[in-house]
Amino acid sequence: MASVRPVLMLGLVLVGLFDILSNYEDNRCEMTYMFEYPEYLPVPLSENVTKSFPRYHLFLYGEGAYARQSKNFKLTGVPVLFIPGNAGSYKQVRSLGSVALKKAQHLRTPFHFNYFSVDLNEELTGMFGAILSEQTEFVHRCVLKILTMYRKAETPPKSVVLVGHSVGGIIARALFTLPDFDLSMVNTIITQATPHQSPVINADQYMADFYRTVNQYWQDGMSSGRLSHVTIASTGGAHRDYLVQSGLTSLKRIVPESNAVSAVTSAIPKVWLSTDHLAIVWCKQLVLATKRALFDIIDPTTRQVTTDVKRRMQVFRHHFLHHPGSKSFSLTSVQSVVPPGDKWVEITDEVWEFSETANKDRTNYMFPIDVESGRDTFVAMTNIVEDSWVYLCQEEGGRRCKEGLDMSSRSQLKDTMASVRPVLILGLVLVGLFDILSNYEDNRCEMTYMFEYPEYLPVPLSENVTKSFPRYHLFLYGEGAYARQSKNFKLTGVPVLFIPGNAGSYKQVRSLGSVALKKAQHLRTPFHFNYFSVDLNEELTGMFGAILSEQTEFVHRCVLKILTMYRKAETPPKSVVLVGHSVGGIIARALFTLPDFDPSMVNTIITQATPHQSPVINADQYMADFYRTVNQYWQDGMSSGRLSHVTIASTGGAHRDYLVQSGLTSLKRIVPESNAVSAVTSAIPKVWLSTDHLAIVWCKQLVLATKRALFDIIDPTTRQVTTDVKRRMQVFRHHFLHHPGSKSFSLTSVQSVVPPGDKWVEITDEVWEFSETANKDRTNYMFPIDVESGRDTFVAMTNIVEDSWVYLCQEEGGRRCKEGLDMSSRSQLSPPLYSGHKVVHLHLASYRSFSHVVVSIPKSSKPVKVQTQFYNSSEKAEDLQVPHVMSFAIQRVVEIKVPNNTMFYNISVVGLQEVYQAFTASLISDCEDSSDNDWTKMHLHIPWFKEDVYGVSQGSRKLSLRLQSGKLVDETTNAELWLYLNPRCSYKVQVWVNLVEVLGQLMRFHGIVLPALTVTNILMVLSYQIRTIGRGQPCPSFSEAQAAFCQPYRVAPLVNLFSLLISYQGARLMYLSLNVPLPDSEVMKAQGTWFNAMPIQFFFFANTICAMVSAALFGGVTMIGYCMVWFGKKPTDPEEMTRKAPHPAALFVISGAFLAVASQFSGALAFALVLALYFGKTCRLYANTITLRNCLNLENDKKKPGPLVDAEDTFHLQYTILYLIWFISMLYMPSVVFWGKNFNFEYRLPADPALYTAAAMSACFAFLYPLQGCYLRKKRSVVWLSWLVYVSAVFTCMYCMVALYRAPYFILAAFLLVAFCQRM
Repeated sequence: MASVRPVLMLGLVLVGLFDILSNYEDNRCEMTYMFEYPEYLPVPLSENVTKSFPRYHLFLYGEGAYARQSKNFKLTGVPVLFIPGNAGSYKQVRSLGSVALKKAQHLRTPFHFNYFSVDLNEELTGMFGAILSEQTEFVHRCVLKILTMYRKAETPPKSVVLVGHSVGGIIARALFTLPDFDLSMVNTIITQATPHQSPVINADQYMADFYRTVNQYWQDGMSSGRLSHVTIASTGGAHRDYLVQSGLTSLKRIVPESNAVSAVTSAIPKVWLSTDHLAIVWCKQLVLATKRALFDIIDPTTRQVTTDVKRRMQVFRHHFLHHPGSKSFSLTSVQSVVPPGDKWVEITDEVWEFSETANKDRTNYMFPIDVESGRDTFVAMTNIVEDSWVYLCQEEGGRRCKEGLDMSSRSQLKDTMASVRPVLILGLVLVGLFDILSNYEDNRCEMTYMFEYPEYLPVPLSENVTKSFPRYHLFLYGEGAYARQSKNFKLTGVPVLFIPGNAGSYKQVRSLGSVALKKAQHLRTPFHFNYFSVDLNEELTGMFGAILSEQTEFVHRCVLKILTMYRKAETPPKSVVLVGHSVGGIIARALFTLPDFDPSMVNTIITQATPHQSPVINADQYMADFYRTVNQYWQDGMSSGRLSHVTIASTGGAHRDYLVQSGLTSLKRIVPESNAVSAVTSAIPKVWLSTDHLAIVWCKQLVLATKRALFDIIDPTTRQVTTDVKRRMQVFRHHFLHHPGSKSFSLTSVQSVVPPGDKWVEITDEVWEFSETANKDRTNYMFPIDVESGRDTFVAMTNIVEDSWVYLCQEEGGRRCKEGLDMSSRSQLSPPLYSGHKVVHLHLASYRSFSHVVVSIPKSSKPVKVQTQFYNSSEKAEDLQVPHVMSFAIQRVVEIKVPNNTMFYNISVVGLQEVYQAFTASLISDCEDSSDNDWTKMHLHIPWFKEDVYGVSQGSRKLSLRLQSGKLVDETTNAELWLYLNPRCSYKVQVWVNLVEVLGQLMRFHGIVLPALTVTNILMVLSYQIRTIGRGQPCPSFSEAQAAFCQPYRVAPLVNLFSLLISYQGARLMYLSLNVPLPDSEVMKAQGTWFNAMPIQFFFFANTICAMVSAALFGGVTMIGYCMVWFGKKPTDPEEMTRKAPHPAALFVISGAFLAVASQFSGALAFALVLALYFGKTCRLYANTITLRNCLNLENDKKKPGPLVDAEDTFHLQYTILYLIWFISMLYMPSVVFWGKNFNFEYRLPADPALYTAAAMSACFAFLYPLQGCYLRKKRSVVWLSWLVYVSAVFTCMYCMVALYRAPYFILAAFLLVAFCQRM
């Protein structure tokens, strides 16, 4: 295939053109309809005119009876001449002509309009200016001809109304430049989408000279009064008209406002929409507005257009600029009247609303005027249909008006349809969020149903446990008869304890519990399971780590209680199986770290979507310490053998779980593979799908896999969980990693057997296929092994249901096997679900003592299919170098052509190693037969983690190539794309970068760094503001400082340089000797999620987020500030207003109060109070700035800063500090939620992550609150200290991207520096 770059570039150009042509509102113009057939009557012109202008013609528009009456051209109406524009048709007159004709007939007015239209041969006047003068002369002859047609009329017209579209409007004005043109013949011009200011394209000299002559003539004519009798109304089409910009339609500086009205259709009353260049002549809303204007400029005496210029302009302003909503136009505007009606009610409310479905009596509502109090403006909005509805009056005794002014003409019609632009922007934002949250496969989980009503029996705990843990409880799950039997808690089954996770419910146990109960009843096994569940009050354990230790201790007490409930059982259990969802899995592992915990009480743990590697959000120090302690204990315990009896199975939810990345669910480097299995649901046999964070506990496919594993680890002798670690691990690997498709689990893997059956057939084909709807006899097909020829691998795919179906054997005389090995346990189940497909790969170099591979096809009444292939592992494999997503090769499509007659092909995807990468693989075939779609598969195999993804060609043959865990430094293998194909078809594979999924991967795996980088931006702003003030310059606003100083090159290179430095062994050892934590870049490298461009890329994202949040916060400050100005007491002394501050003693008292709140209640609550007080102060500072700016008429002087400069400096500085306090408060919000939720149990937060930071904030408050910008001005030391704030910003980026809980410490360090600056 040729490179797709030209195609992509052409696509970008086309997208740009499409945006130009369509980036406006929808066409909301209504159509104008002709109720009778339109006719265009050719007007006979003189022979001289016809010879001089053979291309042009003049027509009279008519319909029905009017057209028939007008054929003799004995006319008596008002003449209107339509002049089309660039490539325009004379038939464009029909909308105006038809509407005017019908209105005159409907209203039976004593006058009507005669609409003429010139045919200018649809010439390109907008591109070829040489013909403009000729067309202007022809229009002149037409005007003369039209006026001669009225000589016999009772009141012959003396002028013609001109309506010009596009360039036709310029021709209308150009008439006046002709030497022999009588200026009195035209006094009214209406133009539509006419570029008056200049041509759209200045294509030639004629065009430029024509425009220059016309505009200069009109400027001179209006100045001299020669054209003062002419009035013009010009309308533009707004954004939909991409041919003529609306600004060009303005008559400003050409015709004075006393003689011209210029408006855009989106602003014209009763139009309020945008029209394109052609629609403007037929848009019903604009046609009606133009028609009303023409009817209203008719003098009822002469029945022609009035010669009163003032009246015509009043009409144009009424219809095109300011429509009061009256039913008809009136010359009188404000008139003295007494409001009608006898019912009067006085309203003193500042804001008042009246709404009724119907109003029975006329009522006059009186609103007292009190300008002295500052209420100097009155606004009202209504849907009253009467013309007169609002008055100014003088009160008479008895709360009535004795006289008044009708002010209704000052009202303005309002568009009822709000602007759609905010809705469109919001829609784009929602679409972006939807892509982040839904860019994965559909939810294919089947539901698990309870066949009887579930019951949760509360397990009585000791009084000591109840008092120590009043918020927590223990329940036993049951259904139906089992629940009734279990109410006495005399249990004999296998105990399983479910531990919910972050905000999880104890009721989430029901899927596992119900399925296990029903299977035991169905199979009549000699054992069953007792499912317990702990109620942890649905607390936010994923956001608030201080409660994890308490929950762990409660689970310990529950395990002890559960084991005591089996003392009277025949074979009492010695251990409890733990099943933990989300953070519940960490709590299960944390049990072993308790000093008094007996490790023998738990030997099996199953976790679901548990972030083992690190917390999803490292929100506080307790969370970090908890994870560090647990993981270090398990590493040491496994190394020493102290925990060697424990086995763990960890499952992740794949791409649908956007809360916990699947890479975090891995137990790699925590628990060795001899004791742990880690897998993602998309790779687990008989599951093969992705689940979200909650669905993983009820997804039927996974519940069944977990249930089968639990049943298979039961020792039939003791009827309890086996103590054999090896067996438990074999079971876990069987159900979660490598399922051969056998009906039941078996400890034996490869065993010596002789394939059954008497029918033997030898197959020598390299690729072989067997397909029958039914098989009558068992047949053993023998495939000779010939490793020497290079065919060192055998692959087979089948749907045979028997457990044993593929063997290695040594041939005996007569083409039979005398002995062999059953290799069926080496096969692997393959999707789709319920298909029974199995695949086996046999590497024959290790089995040189055997002569044949045997596939035994049993007797079957169902369809049986087998595909086999011998191949050279080096020939049926190829490397595919994917393009880097951040290179210029991003548009490149990489293609591999698969050799013909291939059943299996292995593509090594070189370069797929970062989690932010995302590609799409497309399998293209020349086969039209779709019967084998289920057998054509793509399998993305990831060697370093069980996160394989399958793509079965059921319609779409595309597979998303994305990682769920990064490739670590010590990994040398590549991801592989395995293709299982129809050997009768030809295939090729195309791979390209999927940019949408790349963005999704970036946000999914790296979005956690955004808060820290946002803080980095704010600290950089604070540093720049302090430095600017220290240099004696005015303090910039937050947005100005962010634009000036917040660039990624000021931070990101330092982070990367430091990361590179400590990657050297010597520097790393020196650094570790300081007992300082490693930077977060090293943590992310260990998790495989770091790449060098990440700080730069996400700095841009954080910069935008920082600006958006700042805009919202600033909006709140300004709103409250304006309210303070309007309703608060305005100080009169600017010095007092800018310099006054609370007494230091009072500030220290407030600081002490905050410290008391932090120590006795919650540090996060103290931060919330500081935030509230600081928000009020910042609002007051903004109000003071407004007052100084508007009332004192002060100017900012850089040389001599005055009160206004000081006020603005103080506000900008304190606003940035407010922003930082807001961030800390949001970070500690889970603490406030937990404290409020459990206030009934304990008013003091037992383990408070915000205690010390709140104490430090309380100390800083007394110095920050009275901070004034003038205190820092022109101090060299302040400039030096500002760079320390910048260093704090850099450290925030280095150490807080993952460990977010460290950010408040760097913020408080900056606060201390600012407070120190004030006292210097």
